[in-house]
Amino acid sequence: MLFYYYVKGHIHFMLVS
Repeated sequence: MLFYYYVKGHIHFMLVS
């Protein structure tokens, strides 16, 4: 579960940046 949130958050950060 934590890994899913970690990956999702990382992708979101890349998309925003």
